[in-house]
Amino acid sequence: MLKILFTQFLMLVFTGLSFAQSNQIMGKVTDMNSGKAMQGATVQLLLSADSVILQTKVSDAQGNFIFNNVPNNSFIVTISNIDYQQSVSFVTLNNSSKDLGSIKLSQQGKDLE
Repeated sequence: MLKILFTQFLMLVFTGLSFAQSNQIMGKVTDMNSGKAMQGATVQLLLSADSVILQTKVSDAQGNFIFNNVPNNSFIVTISNIDYQQSVSFVTLNNSSKDLGSIKLSQQGKDLE
């Protein structure tokens, strides 16, 4: 009897895992002037309702980033890098993934002394 209950429990757990969210948010960070990929940019995924940071990534050598297993909701994606202006995007997922495409960051102006 215990074996049957344990087997049924495992089946329920694995069935639940198979229905887990597999939404993704992805994109590529590039320099606005040169068009070159930006490695090392900080990319944050925040919950739109209260700006809680859910995940933080760093863009790879090709400028790519990806957030996996993102639940259905509304989000803010911020991208920043030293000497560049921050980019902010708003994304809503509903059982789908979102490719933000190429996000171009422009260099910040230098302050004169």
